[in-house]
Amino acid sequence: MAHPNTQPPSIPAAVLAKADAELTSQEERRRQAREAAEKDRHFAEAVRAYCKATDAVWLAEFSSPFDPQPFLRPIHLSLREACKGLQATNRLAELEKVCHDRTYADFCQFNHRQMSRPSYEWAWELRDRGSKGDVLGGLVTETWHAESLRDALRWLRIFLCGLSGTGAKLPQQEVSAVPQPLSLAAEEAAVLVVLLRASPVRMKAEEMEDKIRLDVKTIRKAIQALRDRNLVEVPAQKKGIGLTSEGRAKATEMPLDAAASLMRPLGTGR
Repeated sequence: MAHPNTQPPSIPAAVLAKADAELTSQEERRRQAREAAEKDRHFAEAVRAYCKATDAVWLAEFSSPFDPQPFLRPIHLSLREACKGLQATNRLAELEKVCHDRTYADFCQFNHRQMSRPSYEWAWELRDRGSKGDVLGGLVTETWHAESLRDALRWLRIFLCGLSGTGAKLPQQEVSAVPQPLSLAAEEAAVLVVLLRASPVRMKAEEMEDKIRLDVKTIRKAIQALRDRNLVEVPAQKKGIGLTSEGRAKATEMPLDAAASLMRPLGTGR
């Protein structure tokens, strides 16, 4: 006969709290991944709309009589959306790595003629203005009517397709021919491992303390060292820390047991 004061077994509150916190974290990662995928989809759709709009005007150009004006508004609207997509998908940083000389040399030939370097540079200027939110309607019209710069609309297509993944990738700037090996302290390696596991979710130093056997002050010092090496990016406050493309490559190539002595077991906290 059971003792009248015996309580039925129950899940310890601490265990349940950790499980709930992990579930919440997983759901947030999935939400952010879905959000990023949706932004990528909208960007790709805007790029396809721009390609369709430019195709339409170039096909109609050979008809008679030809009025370009009805075709230029769809070009402007789709270009505006594509420039918004560049910001929304965080691809503006990729533009800084583009090698302009190689990009021009690789893509300047079109229909057995060479598109001019000024048209290339003007396309880059239009893209820059569009990414800053400038109104491009009048400039698109002027660009079309300036025959010597009209190819800028083709260059924009090359840029956008390359950045959205729907076209050939734009050539990148060359790195040093003899790269110096990057030696990381164990604390810095631990931060890279944690950020790689959490990707694409950004993390704050306080959140990393639950993953690494280090205090927040030491973690922040490691983050600053990684930032100086351009391995992590620290955007506006409350946004969290994320990996740069270089940081992701470095974290991926590190040994599986990198900084293992500093890592807390998965599923545990302090």
